[in-house]
Amino acid sequence: MLPKADLFPDPNLPIIETLNDHADSDTPRDYSLLVDGPWGTGKTYLIKKFIDGRGAKEEDRPLYISLYGIKDVEELDSEILTSLYPRLNGKGARLASFVGRTLLKNVRIDLDDFKKGLTAGGGGIEIGGLKLIETSPKGRIIIFDDLERCAIPPGVLLGHIHQLIDDGKNRVILVANETEIAQDDSAALSEYKKAKEKTVGFSLTVQSDFNGAFSAFVSEMSDPTYRLFLDDAKLRIAELPVHTSEINLRVLKRAITAFEILFSSIDKNLKKKEYWLGIRDIFLHVYMAFILTREDHVSIEVLNKEALQEERRYTYFSSRRREPTIATPLSDAMRQVCERYTFDFLKASAISFPVLHDLVCHNHVNAEALNADLSKHSSFKPPISWPAWRKLYTYWDLAPDEFVSALDSFKEDFSKRVYVSIDDILHSFSVYLQMRERMQEGFPLDGEMSQFTSYVDDVIRSNPELLNCSIDSSCNNENCSSSMLGYQSEGRGQFSTEFAHAKEMLFSKIRNGKVSRIAKNSEDFFDKTKNNPDLFDELLVSNASRKAPYARIPILAEIDYKLFSRHLVDLHPLIRKRFLATLFNRHDLTRNSNDEKMQKEKVWLYSVRTEMIDLFEKESIQILKDSYIQAVKYWIDPCLPQIE
Repeated sequence: MLPKADLFPDPNLPIIETLNDHADSDTPRDYSLLVDGPWGTGKTYLIKKFIDGRGAKEEDRPLYISLYGIKDVEELDSEILTSLYPRLNGKGARLASFVGRTLLKNVRIDLDDFKKGLTAGGGGIEIGGLKLIETSPKGRIIIFDDLERCAIPPGVLLGHIHQLIDDGKNRVILVANETEIAQDDSAALSEYKKAKEKTVGFSLTVQSDFNGAFSAFVSEMSDPTYRLFLDDAKLRIAELPVHTSEINLRVLKRAITAFEILFSSIDKNLKKKEYWLGIRDIFLHVYMAFILTREDHVSIEVLNKEALQEERRYTYFSSRRREPTIATPLSDAMRQVCERYTFDFLKASAISFPVLHDLVCHNHVNAEALNADLSKHSSFKPPISWPAWRKLYTYWDLAPDEFVSALDSFKEDFSKRVYVSIDDILHSFSVYLQMRERMQEGFPLDGEMSQFTSYVDDVIRSNPELLNCSIDSSCNNENCSSSMLGYQSEGRGQFSTEFAHAKEMLFSKIRNGKVSRIAKNSEDFFDKTKNNPDLFDELLVSNASRKAPYARIPILAEIDYKLFSRHLVDLHPLIRKRFLATLFNRHDLTRNSNDEKMQKEKVWLYSVRTEMIDLFEKESIQILKDSYIQAVKYWIDPCLPQIE
């Protein structure tokens, strides 16, 4: 079920209260506070929230200094001065070069030390019209962010900062991802720990505040319609990080910012509110791509190859993830990622890989390609045309009256066998399982398989065109459109067993129905193809550009092998060779098949071989007899390795 809004209280309110208590206390504090947390948890966002709550008066507002990239203490002194006196601008560096190591000791500067451009005034220092009475802050709140990204050795850095809190008047707050400090330098880490013991009084660990950060990120977006969309999609967007127990707010912000580009590129007719469910699913897809590429360092190409296409292309039809036959470091990493993120985000997406790649890697969207993708996807067809199962598929987005209406329609449609395509049949069963889990009325807890079996039998009986679909031996429907939704419960494993049984039963009945129908029409098949080797190949053998209707159907086994053999013997040798080549290609593609029906065709092929050799033995010209028999063995024997 979806997380509720009350699952998102600000977990860092106690930290802000502690920071305010530290800042407002009249008791001298000769120590600093350390705000600690992993990258992306929102430490800087929390500090900004703390600063904004301190009031508008300049003297009450904390000084904020980022240590990112600062190389030495002189540069740090310059940053402190510039923060104290913003009007110095670039002159802070010049001033700090004179102050040097005396800066933090509140020593008045000898005016004789100043060069041209610095003038005395009123017993202090005047630079550019600004009068400086002292060069060290007193009674100020000073925040040092990005401690782990400072180039100054951490022990030296803390020792230098300690001078600011030596007399207990200033309030210093340090912000860091402490696990990254001196990670590869044991000596520096040891010095840091010694300095920390003297300088840091308490460490406060930040937790990701999804609710507050999300609202702040949304407020920064320029498109008002996009802001409304994000607010509407908030709970579903939150489901991913909450489900994985990890929220990297930096990644979330980048995904939100990048997606505004995609949102603005959507055709206005496809951006209407009734299509926001589809746009939200695209956002989840993009957000997950940002998490995997930014946080887990999986390349977008590997994500596309291993997750989106090969391993998850048929998510709806697979009861378990298919494992690669050869383990590689990349596939191992991808499996670990998929185990970490159990949310079923890799269902068939409304956007193609090139569009996703451009957005995630280049912050760019080809509007024409994007809208072409959306126009083909079922989520961007008018909701009024959606079947009842599709509305219940995301039942949590429905208002109570809409839910009741969709539920009543679904019950009626199910009883009247309205859903007759493979997609609709399987989707309706997944919804049936979901509804059965949440309510008993109209969805008995026992006998769901008998209900489904009866449904399938009725549909095949009244809609024989269902047997026209192409089903391969692994039970994957290769005619499914790219708009097919992923099976909503499989990722959680809640109904995987029931669904796997239902899926296998459906495809088994379709295959059996095909065989039964083909057996009745095998003579017609033979008549149509006996003088047309091209059609014979087209109907029996798939290639990269087409799917043969009978690729996995043993129609040949239903043809009289003697009739077929005599016909081939009477053909011109070149035409005969083309028929034999088709037989070779067909059985070469199915040589590893364990399907009993295809094994039946292999037996048939052996009979054809034997019959043709017997007929060619009657050829009076020895050289032709040997040539014809050799051709038969050349094409058929490799398909039948059991022949001695």
